[in-house]
Amino acid sequence: MGVRLERHGPLALVTGAAQGIGAALARALHQRGFRLVLVDQQGKRLTGLARTLGGVETVVMDLAAPSAVDDLAAALEGRDLGLVVHNAATSPFGPLVETDPARLEATLAVNTRVPLLLTRALGPQLLARGRGGLVFMSSLIAMHGAPGFAAYAATRGFTLALGESLWAELRGSGLDVLVACPGAVDTEGFRDLRPNRGALRWTPVASPTAVAEEILEALGGGGPTRVVGLSSRLAERAFSLLPRGAASRLVASRVRRLYRR
Repeated sequence: MGVRLERHGPLALVTGAAQGIGAALARALHQRGFRLVLVDQQGKRLTGLARTLGGVETVVMDLAAPSAVDDLAAALEGRDLGLVVHNAATSPFGPLVETDPARLEATLAVNTRVPLLLTRALGPQLLARGRGGLVFMSSLIAMHGAPGFAAYAATRGFTLALGESLWAELRGSGLDVLVACPGAVDTEGFRDLRPNRGALRWTPVASPTAVAEEILEALGGGGPTRVVGLSSRLAERAFSLLPRGAASRLVASRVRRLYRR
């Protein structure tokens, strides 16, 4: 079916909207006529995006803050909100036992606490409308885990289970629910990890725009989860045929090659 203004509009919330997939989703929704509330802690980038689009609201906020969910829910109370896109995430990279515990706390807050509690806070007004949508951003890495990404993979696994559960729970309510699982995407965060150029030749990397368009076209399409990108779907299908240990070893080998220092 895809996202539709008459069903999922007129107002959409996008978290983590300042760059990457979030910014691409904001642009794609704006092109479809949605009014937008964009949330990110990167104030300058968020303001720049809003200026480019024109006529959108911005909320500069650290979603790891304890009051973030309450503050955001209060700002949206009574608004004709139809679509919530849980895109914001943080992704610490490196051995778990060497990762700053404060960074792990922030990862838990942004990647799990916010989508869970913000959905609880905004859910009643969405259900009262009898139409709308929820999009949860997960990742291909959530399905098998990967060395160096333990916290990210685990929290994206949480989002995967949350979204799939709500897809079943809210059927018949008028709310469409989708979990999006992209593979490698050419975002600033991906480039900051300095992937190995040789391994990149064998790793399909999607553009944020293509990912955003596929996600929006998949909303309401009949299944809870969309593995984004044909190459990612083929890879996941192949992994699913293997014993879980073998699949995990194969994923780990590919990730180690891609991020070899």
